[in-house]
Amino acid sequence: MNSWQRDLLRERRLKYAAEMHVWYARLINRHCGTLGGFKDLPLHEQSMLLLERLEVLFGKQTFDPNGHTASQRLAEGFAYREERDAYLYVLTDPWSEVVRAGYVAEAPPGSGMYEITAKGFVAIHADDDKMPF
Repeated sequence: MNSWQRDLLRERRLKYAAEMHVWYARLINRHCGTLGGFKDLPLHEQSMLLLERLEVLFGKQTFDPNGHTASQRLAEGFAYREERDAYLYVLTDPWSEVVRAGYVAEAPPGSGMYEITAKGFVAIHADDDKMPF
């Protein structure tokens, strides 16, 4: 392996590690390890963690909160035995709070598909300068 190939490989590994760090840092249960601990958080904090997770999974794309990707990946980070219960819980109170606050909206109305609104992105990135638009 040439030195430029080693440098390229090292660069790719560093980029991958940085992306994975961001991805893992945005798990919905990063402040608590269990579903019980997540439920103990204030509702606003639960909804913001949900919103951040939605951004990691879907970004500016429309999504179905009851779809396959959401059901498989939304509750990642919880113990395997809690994932299904966590997914179902997140779609009750925290989801209602996110919709009520206007952070996500149906697009187009009546379709059952949602997208994160500009207000949602502002809420997610209130502390940094990385707005996606």
